[in-house]
Amino acid sequence: MAQGPAIEGYTPQVPETEAIPRRITPSLQGISIGPSISNIGNILQAQQQHSAEQDAAAQASSTMADARLNWTQQLIERQQNWKPGDPDMVSSFLEDFSKYRDKAMQGMPTPMSAQFLGRQLDQLQAEIGERAMHFQAQTTVQGRVQSFSDATTKAAAALQIDPSQYDSVRSEQLQALSQLQLDPGPRAELATHMDQEFASAAALGISKLDPHGAYMRLNDPNDSVFTRLSPEARATVYRASEANLVDQKSSGILSAYQQGGTSAGTAALAAIDHDSGIPDDLKDEVRQKANGAVEQWRVQRRQQFSDSLSKLETDIASGQPGSDDIALAHQLYQKGVFSPEQLAGSLASITRTQLKNTQGGMSAAEVQNAYNSRIPLDPKDKDVRDAVGDFFTNLTKGVNPGSPEYSTSAAEFAVRTGVVPQPAVTWARANLISGNAQQAAQAADLLARVEEASPRAVGYAFEDREKAMADSIAQSVKAGTPPQIAVDQARRQASLPHDQLELIEKQWKQSQNDTKLAGDLTGILRSDPNFKPGFFSSVPTVPVAMQADFDAATRRYYDLTNGNYEQSKNLAARDLVRVWGVSEVNGKRELMPYAPERMYPGLTVADVRSDVEKTVADNAQAFQRLDPASGQLKTVTPNAADLRLIPTDRTARTNGRDWALGAPDEIGAQEILRGKDGLPLVYKLPVASADFEGVRQRQAQAEIASARALSAKEQTIRAMQANRTPGRLPQASVTEMMN
Repeated sequence: MAQGPAIEGYTPQVPETEAIPRRITPSLQGISIGPSISNIGNILQAQQQHSAEQDAAAQASSTMADARLNWTQQLIERQQNWKPGDPDMVSSFLEDFSKYRDKAMQGMPTPMSAQFLGRQLDQLQAEIGERAMHFQAQTTVQGRVQSFSDATTKAAAALQIDPSQYDSVRSEQLQALSQLQLDPGPRAELATHMDQEFASAAALGISKLDPHGAYMRLNDPNDSVFTRLSPEARATVYRASEANLVDQKSSGILSAYQQGGTSAGTAALAAIDHDSGIPDDLKDEVRQKANGAVEQWRVQRRQQFSDSLSKLETDIASGQPGSDDIALAHQLYQKGVFSPEQLAGSLASITRTQLKNTQGGMSAAEVQNAYNSRIPLDPKDKDVRDAVGDFFTNLTKGVNPGSPEYSTSAAEFAVRTGVVPQPAVTWARANLISGNAQQAAQAADLLARVEEASPRAVGYAFEDREKAMADSIAQSVKAGTPPQIAVDQARRQASLPHDQLELIEKQWKQSQNDTKLAGDLTGILRSDPNFKPGFFSSVPTVPVAMQADFDAATRRYYDLTNGNYEQSKNLAARDLVRVWGVSEVNGKRELMPYAPERMYPGLTVADVRSDVEKTVADNAQAFQRLDPASGQLKTVTPNAADLRLIPTDRTARTNGRDWALGAPDEIGAQEILRGKDGLPLVYKLPVASADFEGVRQRQAQAEIASARALSAKEQTIRAMQANRTPGRLPQASVTEMMN
């Protein structure tokens, strides 16, 4: 650069731009300037490139975020809407994504941003594509498994109808399973489930078609079907086989009665004892169910032949039966109106009335003693009923049947002996069915009085239909209904046609009475002092069996009372208290059938437990128990305090006198004790005539001794008080002596 002239005292300032080369010159010595400038250009170019990449990444990032959100949602929606059998979801999904990718890249402002977006979209496509393929494959397998399971369920339903298809159906399903191309683990699990379901269905079908065959096959270790049952299914099939066997055998017995008459039916019923197709432990159940079905059939037959039955009972009640009545009784027996026992009872009544011969039966003195001493008699014993009937007839000579005095005498007899006199039963039954309105109302009043006085006795004397009729008449007359109308209504209710019964059945279901029964039973028991004797007492837990009895009886009376629920449950409750009561013979206060304290007033818990202890002591070597491990009987020595009275069917037959004895086993469960013959031991309450008198005498003697002891204490105390000086005899000493 040119310089101006020099000026004195002035030093020209070199511009900063001029100074730079001088300052940097030393550091640039020996260095080529050309290459340095080139490096600077490269750096600047790299910076520009980096900036462009950042801009491209930013542009792609926003689009990529939208793409991830959108396609994740689309994948979820397509998964929710896709099911096995639909067109391939993965191909269509990836195809749609590729179209989106191309369009999204075209929308990028620069090639670099498009390149960035393309790489990220490729990565997203691979990621969600893998998820789509996994979902489709898994869902496809699940669909195949579900289809197989559905087919198994349908095939099992077919097997239950026709078990003979078992082998072919199982082979078909196994072949279908092999084509599913499943992993070994799931395939084996499905095969096991299929085998168990098929075996259970086929076994249940067999148990229905051939219950005895199923019963036997359950114990066959080589059976191809029953060995595949799970423990739970085996227990279900076992119970079903027993129930079906009982139904089958009892239905056969009923058919024999209906088709071949009473003689054929009686023979079929008796053949149960020798029927090898019925296990011994089910024979009583078959008898019970068959007898129940036959009794229902007899009820229908009694309605059908009510005129003949009424004539016979009226003739017997009149005391002047003729020879034609014997023939009529046999005819009614053949037609199914009478059971063998009822026929025998009718013939015995006719013969006794005609011959006035009671030899071999219960004596009048024995009846008198039972009546005076309030000793319960057996209402099922024919001799007892005959003797009571004769005694009652003599007792009520000159009293008009149906009069208040007559009904009161019958009720008092039932209270004292537990037996409703047969003449009163016969008169009431005949007039309920065929008497005039006034006599029918009197018959209803008699039955109501007897039932109120002794619910237990009336249950053995009258049928449910008769009790329902009597209750309807008595309630209507009490409410002011004229006797003729009340009787007509009750008789119509007792003989409703089939369509009316169907209507009542429908009414029962719609009213949902089943849901109220448990609460209603508890409420009824709470209002009965026999079950809840005081304010601070409570009703024990209602056993399942008691509730079941109440439910069944209420439903039965519902038909007989033309759908009157309140009347039905009250009638059922009256039946129930005839059998059930509160007892403490087993240690705790509980509800049990034929409670000894209720069935035999005057018999105490102490009497029973003392007698049980004596029984154990006298028969120490007789007690045996079935060992579940070995299946053999083994001798046991029970502790008398641990023994419990267990009701059996024998308890019912003996009016609460005979019981089984149970003792806790190794795990605390009650096990029935057996004798050396392997049969359950029978324990008899001390209520035989002599035993019961002994109990009463011991109680009386204990009361007398207690009274004497108390009297002696009182005399001693009075003497001491009369002679004492202040402070000589503290009051505490008197209290101690009184206690």
